[in-house]
Amino acid sequence: MAFLDNSGDIILDAVLTDLGRRRMAEGKFNITKFALGDEEINYKLWDTSQAHNSHYDLHILQTPILEAFTSNESLMKSRLFSLARTDLLHMPILKINNKSEPVKPSSTTGGFLLLADRDTIKSNEGNKAEEGFLPGIFRTEDDGRFSTKCINIDQGIDFGAGDGDGRTVLHRMDPALLETAYTIKVDNRLLKISVPQSIRNYTSFSDNLATQYLDDDYMASYYITVGIPGVPIVEPTSREFRSRGLISDQATENTTEIEEFEMFSGPLGRVLQFVPRVTPELEFSQAFFDKLGASDTGLTYRQGTISNYKYIDTIINVQGMTTGASIDIPIRIIKKT
Repeated sequence: MAFLDNSGDIILDAVLTDLGRRRMAEGKFNITKFALGDEEINYKLWDTSQAHNSHYDLHILQTPILEAFTSNESLMKSRLFSLARTDLLHMPILKINNKSEPVKPSSTTGGFLLLADRDTIKSNEGNKAEEGFLPGIFRTEDDGRFSTKCINIDQGIDFGAGDGDGRTVLHRMDPALLETAYTIKVDNRLLKISVPQSIRNYTSFSDNLATQYLDDDYMASYYITVGIPGVPIVEPTSREFRSRGLISDQATENTTEIEEFEMFSGPLGRVLQFVPRVTPELEFSQAFFDKLGASDTGLTYRQGTISNYKYIDTIINVQGMTTGASIDIPIRIIKKT
């Protein structure tokens, strides 16, 4: 890996991925589609204090960029897309919901801890729900004692102080910006994906979903669309979800009750709901923990401690197919030793 000198020159640095090289060797290499991204651009370097507006982007243009990666998962987290409309002043983004109790992530990592097997859970067996696991900790299957039962990825428009144009959570998002489908990408050696069967009770989940695509880096893609079985995608004004029923109530003026559970102060979009599950290879074997993981001691939660354990850190990537918004969710898989 190296940096390319980007001081004023236009550089095109292209390499083939492992899959691309294999297809070229087989005589089957043919580019039919491509995507563009700006993952390495820091737009905060746009400097309007420069004397000439032609210099506003000078720091951006001179920022070194990385050589092209052979792994398609290393970059391209933020893909560029085109909109024909010129009247859009704000675009929605994605956030992990950390307000609603059943979906809270870990306060220490910002992601989620996933316990891999029964032995890892046993150190807290028998404790009452209120003395049980902290938010952000999953077990391999649903259990009423666990605070966190699901992951919610919220879509919405994020207004800062003074730039909301008077719009609040009571205003509807432009229907053209609502996500109708999501792609969830996980390491297929480590994780599978399940979705809830009800909107907010989280008492029943589907079997592991079938992957739509598995690439040469073991990355599995799940394509989640509005209308598939279960309730993976919740509508912006669903009356049974959080306090969103108030959005449709014409008498509602105070947004405090709604915002208590919402990540955005502006118009709300759809919510993606899913649960990560460990693969049998992680649940019943130490092999991947020895190969990909590390060891630690003293994982403490309310009334229990896992003295010695191994863990694997991984990422779940979620991308909206309508707007291209993307988010990475840190996952630490824990196995007692």
